[in-house]
Amino acid sequence: MGIKRKIEENVNESEKKNKLDQTFSIETFIKNLKDPETSFLALSEFNEYIRHLTSQEEIDQLIENLLQYLKSNLNDILALIIEEKRKSSENITLYRFLTTLLEYFSKTNNLILSEIVIKKFISITNSIHTIYFMLSNHSTASHLKITLRFLLSMIQQNEFSARLIFSLIDFKRSCWKPLFKRRDIRDIEDVRYLTIKFFLSPLVYQHIDTIKNLIKEQNIFHEIFNGLVNDSRHTVEFILNEIRTNVKQNKKKIFLKNF
Repeated sequence: MGIKRKIEENVNESEKKNKLDQTFSIETFIKNLKDPETSFLALSEFNEYIRHLTSQEEIDQLIENLLQYLKSNLNDILALIIEEKRKSSENITLYRFLTTLLEYFSKTNNLILSEIVIKKFISITNSIHTIYFMLSNHSTASHLKITLRFLLSMIQQNEFSARLIFSLIDFKRSCWKPLFKRRDIRDIEDVRYLTIKFFLSPLVYQHIDTIKNLIKEQNIFHEIFNGLVNDSRHTVEFILNEIRTNVKQNKKKIFLKNF
C-alpha cells in the first residue's frame, strides 16, 4: 500500500486566508516536510503562501530564510524528488516548489544548489517519463504550464543545465505536438507560448551544437512556424526576437536555411 497522505480538504476560503495572514513558520514547514504523511501538504501550503505574497522581494526573502534554516542542506527536499510513486497532483505540487527554488538559485547565481537539485531530479529513472505524462492530453492547461515552467527553470540555470536537460528530452514523443495547439486568447503566456519558449530557450547560450540539434526537430519547427498566423502579437514578437537576438549572425544561415 502507498503512503496515506494528509491533504488539504474541506477548508473554506476564510480558513485559508487566516492561514495566509499568519507568519509562515519555516520550523513547522520543515517538521511537516520530514513526515511522509504531511510532506506534500507542507509543500502545498508553501506554494499557496508564495502565491499570495505581493512582491518578488518577499518571495526571495522567504527562500533565503528557508535556506539559512536548512544551512543550505537540501536533503529533506531531495528526499521528495527521490520518491518515485507520486500522484499527478503531487507532481504538480513538487514542480511548483522546485521552480520557486530554481528561480531563486538562478537569480542569486547559486550554481551549486541548482546543480544538486537538477542532478538529483534527472538521476531518478522515471523523472523524464513522468514529465511526458504530465504534458499529455489528460492534463489541464494550468498543470501543463506548471510543468513547462519547471522545465524552463532548469534550462535557465546555465548552459550546462540547458544542454543536459535537452539531451534527455525526446521531442518525437506524442505529448509535444498537441501542446502547440493549446492557445488561450485570455492568456498571453498560454500553453503554446510556454512550449515554444521552452523549445527555443537554449538559443540564449548560442552554442552551435545546440542550434544544430534544434534544427533536427523539423516537426517542432513546423508546428511553431505554421501556427504563427493564429498566434497573438505577443507570441509572434517573442519568436522573432529569440531568433534575432540569440542566433549570432554567422549562425543564422545554419538556422534559417531549413525554413
